[in-house]
Amino acid sequence: MGTYCWPLDSSGQTRFIPPVGVTTRHERAPRLSGHEAQLSGSVVDPGALASTLDDVGGLEAIVEELRDLVVWPLRHPGAFAGASKLARAPRGVLLYGEPGTGKTLVARGLARESGAALMDVRVSTLADKYYGESNKLVAATFSLARKLAPCVLFLDEVDGLLRSRSSGETEVTVSVKAEFMSHYYEGRLRPPAAYA
Repeated sequence: MGTYCWPLDSSGQTRFIPPVGVTTRHERAPRLSGHEAQLSGSVVDPGALASTLDDVGGLEAIVEELRDLVVWPLRHPGAFAGASKLARAPRGVLLYGEPGTGKTLVARGLARESGAALMDVRVSTLADKYYGESNKLVAATFSLARKLAPCVLFLDEVDGLLRSRSSGETEVTVSVKAEFMSHYYEGRLRPPAAYA
């Protein structure tokens, strides 16, 4: 599996180094903040993904709906230009379900078939021991997805982070949840580019 990689050079500028043997549609890498560069290891080139939506078994109706909602608009954006609000591509798709139901395989298949970059972020990647750094990593996750648009943003085990609120939560947990939700809803108001 190949990944995008943006190491910092001696001048502090970021540069793009594609995986060996993988050609990409990005001619020049976007300028990345330090937190975005930290997360860039989770970005996967869609051409390097082996799975497609045809590999998903038992979810034929869902797969067909996702092809219509996500793959078609990303492959043929001109067909949706100037369309009414009802005919536009969605700004995001939320996959949910019990563990082992194929959400990861569906996200990988969506990225492969639509040609969108895949950001496969583990919630543990967003945790940091320093106060405020987790919030910055959450913000960087969404800003990097916008820079890579079109992008499939897959947050594995996000339910561990976004459980229902309780009175026993720490200030840090509440702050990270608020940061996540504000960026998620902000993205829902933007033009469709990154899918979460």
